[in-house]
Amino acid sequence: MRLLPALVLPASALLHAGCASTDPDLLLSFYPTEIVSPVINATDEILPKVSMALLNENAVNLDVSLAAVAGNAATVASLEPGVSGKPISLAPGESLNFTFSPGRTLSGTDRRLWRTGEVEGIVRITASIGQTPSGGAANPLTNGRVQRTLDIPVVIPFNCDLDGDGADDPVCGGNDCDDTTAGIGPAAAEVCDGVDNNCNGAVDEGCAPD
Repeated sequence: MRLLPALVLPASALLHAGCASTDPDLLLSFYPTEIVSPVINATDEILPKVSMALLNENAVNLDVSLAAVAGNAATVASLEPGVSGKPISLAPGESLNFTFSPGRTLSGTDRRLWRTGEVEGIVRITASIGQTPSGGAANPLTNGRVQRTLDIPVVIPFNCDLDGDGADDPVCGGNDCDDTTAGIGPAAAEVCDGVDNNCNGAVDEGCAPD
C-alpha cells in the first residue's frame, strides 16, 4: 500500500486499516501497515512526511518503551517522538501519534548519506502491559509483564542521479558536476565547447586554441 505524505486517519479507522500483534494478551494496533515514501530527489527542498499512530486497544495501560527507525533506514530517516529509555504510558483507548521523516536524521539533513536506489528498514515499536488503570479492575497479568515488538516495514526511494548518466549529484557525495545534463559527467568525453564535460575541473583540455 503506497501512501501520500502526511496521511492522517481518524482514530476509528485505526481499528481496521493498521497492523496488530497476534498475541491474545497484548494488542498493538498500528497504522499504516507499511511505509513507502514517495521518491526523494537530491535537489528536493521540501521532504515528505508520513503520519502514523499506535492505538491502545487493551483494557489496561500500554507502556511504549521503544519507538525508533531501525535497519538501513535509520541513517536516513527519523521518527518523532522517538522513544527509548523512559516509557510513554497510554491509557485504554488512547493513541500515540508519530511523524516519520524520510531523508532526515535526528541531527538534520545530510544528503551525503543518500544514494540512488531504495533504502529499506523498519519502524520498531516495543510495548508492554502489566499496570492497572486508575479505578480499574486488578490486572491478572501483573505478576509477569507481557511485552511485544511490532516491526513496520519501511522503503525510501532516493534519486541522486537526476540526469540518469550513472553519476550522483554532488549534494549526495557524487562527482557529477552538472546533474541536469546527461552529456556532462565523469564518464563523458571532453568536447571543445567551452564546458567541462568530463567534470575533471578543466575546460576543453586537448583542444586546439582558437
